[in-house]
Amino acid sequence: MTNNGQSSVINDRHGAGLYTDGKLSITNNGDGTALVVSPTRNRTVKAEPLLKAPRVERFPSIDAAKPIESCGTVVTLTDGLLLPPSGALRRG
Repeated sequence: MTNNGQSSVINDRHGAGLYTDGKLSITNNGDGTALVVSPTRNRTVKAEPLLKAPRVERFPSIDAAKPIESCGTVVTLTDGLLLPPSGALRRG
């Protein structure tokens, strides 16, 4: 899937896929036909199946993402996260 914020392309790796840009939508069914939807009309047209998208290879490991051994964890929260602004739950 590719999305640049203005248009989107999806390839299902089996010949079918979708293109859309907010005004135009093309659905390739992968069987030699595609549905084209525009603001003025919808129609089915002849279309070659999409090429298979290549598989993404394995990404190299990232040292920063490796687990680390820890003997404890400290979590610090401010009282604003625990108590409502009205202070209705305060004791004392």
